[in-house]
Amino acid sequence: MPRRKRDASTDAAAEAFRHRLSRHVGPGTSDEAPPGTRGEALLTFAEPDSEGPGEDSAPPSRIRFRTSRRVALLVAGACLVLLVVLMWQASAEPTTSTPLESAGSITDGAGQPVADENAAPTKAPAGAGPKVTVHVAGAVNRPGVVSLPEGSRVFEALEAAGGATPEAATDALNLAELVADGAKITVPVAGAVSHIPETAVGSGGASGGGGSNSDGSGGDGSRASGGKINVNTASVEELSTLPRVGPVMAQRIVAWRKDHGPFLSVDDLDAVDGIGPKLMESLRPLVAVQGG
Repeated sequence: MPRRKRDASTDAAAEAFRHRLSRHVGPGTSDEAPPGTRGEALLTFAEPDSEGPGEDSAPPSRIRFRTSRRVALLVAGACLVLLVVLMWQASAEPTTSTPLESAGSITDGAGQPVADENAAPTKAPAGAGPKVTVHVAGAVNRPGVVSLPEGSRVFEALEAAGGATPEAATDALNLAELVADGAKITVPVAGAVSHIPETAVGSGGASGGGGSNSDGSGGDGSRASGGKINVNTASVEELSTLPRVGPVMAQRIVAWRKDHGPFLSVDDLDAVDGIGPKLMESLRPLVAVQGG
């Protein structure tokens, strides 16, 4: 419908409404207001504010709906971007872990380590510490030179040489005696304790009767009549073959002989430190005193 026709129809409707309103309300009683002014004011209030909805205009409610949806989308997009940024920062930060204290130590308030009383004691390595080298010969499974920790005993030297053979007379040795560095331990065979062959003694790695003793005399002079060992000429190695006499005790006998001169009798061995009545009883049938 053309706009002019719409305006004309609107004016006609307004005029008809005015006429009906004036019939019911009547003329105004105020002198200041001209006739028909009150009805015209009401009619003017009742008239629409605009000429009518245009073809290009949209309802206000629809405009408000579009505006609120756009704002919601913007807010949701901003929240999504913020969430992505926070996740990226969290993944980019390096994670650090604090190492735990070792089970064997506890740190006090000053930061100094304190030893744990329940921790097992630390053992020194097996190869640590000084060593002694001895020569084990005679009735052993692996005769030869062995290295032992300082302070080892005769029985440990025999174990290092493979142990004694079944025919060995280990009772003739003092198995609990300390082993001296450079000593030779000869394990006699059972039944040959009273007469040890020359190959079982000797000095400086030589076998037979040509070995030299500690006094520089030949090995021939270390034997007395009856196969007994002459304590005045025997070397440390020869004295070590006696029962219950190890390298340390043999060295004491030789040292006493150097300091006090030759033994005058077998009983003089009692003056050597470490030789008591029981050891004297076992040595009497095996040693002798000849020369000096």
